[in-house]
Amino acid sequence: MNTKWIEYRDRIIFDTDAAGFEGACAKARGELAGKDDELLAALTVDLLSYLPRWITGNENGALAEAVTRQAEENLVVLQSRAGQIRAQAVEIEKSNLVKLSRLADEGKINNRWGNDNGLGIMDAMRRGAALVTTNPLIINMARKAAPEVYDKVRDEINAKYAGQPVEKRISYLTLDVVLENCRALRGIYEKTNRQGGYVNCQVNPNDSKDADKMAEEVFFVYGEAEKALSGSPNIVFKLPGTQASLQAAKMVTERGIGINITVNFSVAQSLAFAEVIQKGCAARSYVTMMSGRLDDPIAAELSALGEADAAELSKNASMAVTRRVYRELIARGLDKTEILVASLRGPWNFDASITDEPASRIVISAFPDKWAEYDSAPRSIVSHIAEPMPEDVIGRLNKSDIFRKAYAADGMRPEEFDMYTPVQQTIGAFIDSYAELKEYMG
Repeated sequence: MNTKWIEYRDRIIFDTDAAGFEGACAKARGELAGKDDELLAALTVDLLSYLPRWITGNENGALAEAVTRQAEENLVVLQSRAGQIRAQAVEIEKSNLVKLSRLADEGKINNRWGNDNGLGIMDAMRRGAALVTTNPLIINMARKAAPEVYDKVRDEINAKYAGQPVEKRISYLTLDVVLENCRALRGIYEKTNRQGGYVNCQVNPNDSKDADKMAEEVFFVYGEAEKALSGSPNIVFKLPGTQASLQAAKMVTERGIGINITVNFSVAQSLAFAEVIQKGCAARSYVTMMSGRLDDPIAAELSALGEADAAELSKNASMAVTRRVYRELIARGLDKTEILVASLRGPWNFDASITDEPASRIVISAFPDKWAEYDSAPRSIVSHIAEPMPEDVIGRLNKSDIFRKAYAADGMRPEEFDMYTPVQQTIGAFIDSYAELKEYMG
């Protein structure tokens, strides 16, 4: 990630106000024109994207005009690149995610969205992204996608912390990815009074049954991030939806550190953790609905039972569970927890997550290929969260034992969480990726 890009973007967008905006742009243009036209071009695309909404808001027409004026002045300087920059801006303006973000600004829906990847946040933010999620799979993908970056980071970590356990060195590698995204999102974190701009950092999946080890890792990473960012880290920590995590969640949130319950698929898990979160004092916490990782095993189970169109039918499973969790959180007054929908399989997962109810927000976290797919055609962004699921659909889904356990508020007791099929499958996948990271670190 280009730290110089973040520095300049923050200077003209996040670290300025209406009075100083044009001066900040002019100064940046003077410093970069003819010396770093590539960065000036990137900043011009930023100005022509959703990003200035963080300073203009919905009603400051004069400042919006100033943004356009400064972008045009950049384009005069960047004459040879102007056509390419304008084309990028047109594509961004057509984005359904920009539309979603603006509808949220206007109070017409109550959603935000984020990038489910350790790479690509700067481009995602141009479309309104206000969050990043990571896990061992994502960290592993990031280092494979950018070996020229992460091989050097790995070598530096191994040299600096030689003799430290490999798990600790993986924590430092993860922290490198997390901190870059924290810096990119820091302006949103500050603009929203710590209500947005978070990066999700997941604990070692091998410790999913050990509350003390999970909490110890959280406190270690939080402390390192606090020093690196010179203040409160814009991080929430992903704990798996296991029985041991109930205690870990208590230990972490009572220290004011936010969490996100991942490996979470059910109403029972969501409510159990939301109750713990409610008693803590963190500024922001989530329960994640891992949509595709619930729907996929339900589809397999229904297909084995001979249910027609099992794959299509199963798309309704996570939708039904999300709606029930949403209703239960509001009804029970569990207002310190938001739902984060992740593991998207297609545009229907976006559609199922839109809400216009002011009582509770839903955040949607998507891999770059999934948000690109969502942006591939014009879409209506309409809330369906209050609509009851069709009885015949629920009846057919109830043939699946996995669905029944996910959908009922008392579908599982905490001591059953660890043995739930999607929990075992997902933690297994995370453990496999963590093993690759151990091999990579050497």
